[in-house]
Amino acid sequence: MFHVHRHDVVDSTSNEAARRVRAGTAQHAEVHTAREQTAGRGRLGRPWHSRPNAGLYATLVWFTGARPNGAAATMAAGLAVLDAVRALGLRTARLDWPNDLVVDGAKLAGVLIEALPSNGRTALVVGIGLNVGSAAFPRELTDERAVTSLAHEGVATEPELVLEALLPPLAARLDAALDPDRVDGMVDDFAAATGLLGTRVVVRAACGRASNSEGTPARTDGAPSERGHTGTLRALAFDGLELVLDTGPLRIPLEHVRALDPA
Repeated sequence: MFHVHRHDVVDSTSNEAARRVRAGTAQHAEVHTAREQTAGRGRLGRPWHSRPNAGLYATLVWFTGARPNGAAATMAAGLAVLDAVRALGLRTARLDWPNDLVVDGAKLAGVLIEALPSNGRTALVVGIGLNVGSAAFPRELTDERAVTSLAHEGVATEPELVLEALLPPLAARLDAALDPDRVDGMVDDFAAATGLLGTRVVVRAACGRASNSEGTPARTDGAPSERGHTGTLRALAFDGLELVLDTGPLRIPLEHVRALDPA
């Protein structure tokens, strides 16, 4: 089913996949992996540290007819990575909003998805970086945030074995995200995988259309800024997450959520 292209060194596997999509030569379920990336990237353009042979650097191309729900696709990919590491024996990982896998707050993996037009279809370019063999990390990386790897967490494996564990759940999760009859279950699985439902959390959100229990916007000036909210996470759905604050319920659209962390 999968068409795997194994590279020695590339700028990034996502760039390689995107070039083929734009050229019209990419296939459905095409996968690009690399031993090393020279310009791996993550969310908000941040570089992904890609030491040779130390991680899984992989990108999947998945074609769909209509433009998919971006939140569902991102959740699907994150859940698939979680499925894979749990199958490899790591049970303590959880999902961190919106596209990271963490263990006790330390980053293990990241997901970056782009949707590209291609001959009347949409190509999802699903990039995944997962730390596999590193037991230590450079200071410039750990100064930004705590980082971990499968090896550091006691799981001895290799990138190729991680890829084998990842591809089946990734296909299954993406199929579910693109199926109107199954997509609602995606957000329920994601909410459970964060481990945050019913707990006190801190949400950083772009100011704009957060609303209180009466549906009144919490802020209406449209200023390009960010606010923090602390409360109990009561619900997470595609139309937004709901917090219970001391002043009452607050709903925040998912597209405005910048971070969701334990309080």
